[in-house]
Amino acid sequence: MAFAPEQITARLAEFAVDSNAADWPDAVRLEASRSFFNVFGCAIGGARHEMVDIADTTLGAFAGPGQATLFGRGRKADILHTTLINGLASSIYSFDDTHEVAVVHPSGPIAAAVLALAELRPVLWGRSADRLCSWG
Repeated sequence: MAFAPEQITARLAEFAVDSNAADWPDAVRLEASRSFFNVFGCAIGGARHEMVDIADTTLGAFAGPGQATLFGRGRKADILHTTLINGLASSIYSFDDTHEVAVVHPSGPIAAAVLALAELRPVLWGRSADRLCSWG
């Protein structure tokens, strides 16, 4: 079924909110975990790279109060700065996932933004308060 462009994001968001990882097939849960650890490991691995240091130092003077964790750097910054630095760190060695058709590495920037925002605002997973998740 085709959706209008404005409906696609809403449908993806609805799926993410209504989804319950306990209901996923084992293979899907395994792949989700593998993908998360892949991008997180790449971000930790690149966190102290010279180019990440340069970006963090140069732009850090303009960062706001600490809201989210800079991976492997021992401090927090505002979510925009954190997203940029963590996303850069995750892709610095280009070992993260690749979408073969588009030849891009989509998980790093997406995960960096989602994790920074989730640390600032803990999110409800599957619309259930008993499954409150926080990455802080």
